[in-house]
Amino acid sequence: MGEMRFLVPDKEPLPVDALQWAFLDGIDGVPWRSRFRWEENELVVELDVEESGCFHVPWNVIDQGPLTLQTASLAQRSTPYLLPVELARGNVNRLRNFVAEWQLAGYPLPPQVTEYMKQATRFFIQAATQQSEIAFATQESYKAIKHSTDGIQVLTKQFGQRNLAQRLEKTERLPTMLAGTLPRARLPEPLQQTFAETFNSAAVCVNWRLLEPNPGKFEWDELDRQIEWCHRAGLRVCVGPLVQLDREHLPDWIYLWEDSYAELQSNAIRMVDAVVRRYRDRVQIWHCASRLNLNEGLSLEEQERLMLAVAILRTIHSVDTSSPVVISFDRPWGEYLAHEHIDLSPLHFADELVRAETGLRGVGLEMNLGFSPGCTPFRDLLELNRQIDRWSSLGLPLLLSLSIPGSSNARSQQPPTSDPPANAWQPSLAFQRQMVEELFPLLLAKTSIHGVTWTQLVDPSEGGLSGAGLFLQDNEEKPALKAIQDIRSEYLR
Repeated sequence: MGEMRFLVPDKEPLPVDALQWAFLDGIDGVPWRSRFRWEENELVVELDVEESGCFHVPWNVIDQGPLTLQTASLAQRSTPYLLPVELARGNVNRLRNFVAEWQLAGYPLPPQVTEYMKQATRFFIQAATQQSEIAFATQESYKAIKHSTDGIQVLTKQFGQRNLAQRLEKTERLPTMLAGTLPRARLPEPLQQTFAETFNSAAVCVNWRLLEPNPGKFEWDELDRQIEWCHRAGLRVCVGPLVQLDREHLPDWIYLWEDSYAELQSNAIRMVDAVVRRYRDRVQIWHCASRLNLNEGLSLEEQERLMLAVAILRTIHSVDTSSPVVISFDRPWGEYLAHEHIDLSPLHFADELVRAETGLRGVGLEMNLGFSPGCTPFRDLLELNRQIDRWSSLGLPLLLSLSIPGSSNARSQQPPTSDPPANAWQPSLAFQRQMVEELFPLLLAKTSIHGVTWTQLVDPSEGGLSGAGLFLQDNEEKPALKAIQDIRSEYLR
C-alpha cells in the first residue's frame, strides 16, 4: 500500500465536495483506488499502488470558479508536498507543453499567451524556490495557477477556431447533429417553434418505468406523440437511452428479478425489441443504453453489465440494420474509480464493446459539467479537448451529451471567502452563455464529434440538474439559448 501527503495551508480554494472528485492516476490516465483523510492541514491519500502519479483535484481558480487541476507526476514519499505549489507546477507545465506543440506546428503564438506564460513561470519560480515561507509560496502559487489557466484557455480557444476554420474551408455547413432533449411534458407552442429553430435534431428519452409499468403492458401514447411531433417539425430523431439502470428509469416490478441476471436480461431485451420494432422506420439513431459503466440501481457484476450491453446492441441490430446504434458513458474521466471496486475504466468498457463486434456505430459521452454529486467537475478547455481525443482513439463517431449550469440568482463567480456554505459556487447565466460560446466551436472543430445533445431543456422545479436548462421555469429564454442559435446559424446545416 502506498501513501502520498499534501500540505494544504489554506482550504479555502477547495470546493466543499472536492474530495468526491479527487484522484491519482498514472500514465494511462485511469484513476487509482484511493482513500482520503485529513490530519489537521495535511491531506493524506492512501493508495493500493506504490507508483508515481498525478494528483487531480477541483480548485477554485481566481475569477474562474472551480476547475479540476492536476500536479505533475509525483513520487510517493512520507514528506508532504505543498499542494498549491504542485498544482501550479502541473498547470504551468501543461501550458508550456501546449505552447511547444503549437509552435512546433508552425503557428504564431498570440502575444497575450506569451505574456501569460511569462508571468505564470515567474510566479511559479518564486513559489517553488521559497517553500520554506509557506504563506508566500502559497500566494505566488495562486497567481501562477491563475495566469497559466488564462493562457491555456486563450490558446485552446485559438486552437478550436483555427481547426474549425479549416473544416469550413471544405464545406460551407457542417453536418454535425445538434439535438435538444425533449421533456416528458408537452412543449408549449412558443417553445415548440423555438426548439425547431434552435436544433436540427431531437433526443427522445425512453423511461422504461413509465413505458412498461406492468410486465408486457406497454403505454405508447407519450412516445408516439413525441416522435410524431419531431417528424412534423422536420427534426432528425434519436431515441434513447432505451436502458438505464437507475431508480428513475427501472420499473418497480424489475426488482423482483434483481438476483436473477437471466430474467433481467430477458425483460430488458423484450422491451428493447418492442420499441425498435414499433419505431424502426421513424428513427435515425438508436441510443441503446446509458451509464452501464456505473454500478447503480441494480447490483450487477461488471461482466453482467457488459453482457447486457452486448445483448441490447445485438437485439437492435437484428431488428433494424439501417439505423446506427450508439451507447453512452457517464463521467468519462472515471473519477468514481477512486472510490469504488470497479476494474474497467469507462474507456476500457467501451473498448470491450467495440472489440465484441456488436454492430456498435458510435459512442456517447455524458458531460454534466459542474453538478454535484454524481456528475463531472469542470475542466478547462484543453483538458476537455484531450479527453475527447482519448475517446476518439476507439475509431467510432462520438456523440456528446452536454449540460452546463446557469442560475439567474447565482452569487458572484469570485472565489469564496468564508465558511463552507459560501463555498458552493453557483454559475451565473452569463457563465453558462460564455461556456457555450467557448466550448461549441472547439467541439465542432473535431471531426470525431458527429453530434452534440443538450441534456435538459427547461430548469426543473425540483430534482434534475438544477440550472441546466436553456429556459427558466417560467419558460423565459436564457442567454445560452441565443448563443446556441447563433452557432447553428453560422456553422450547421
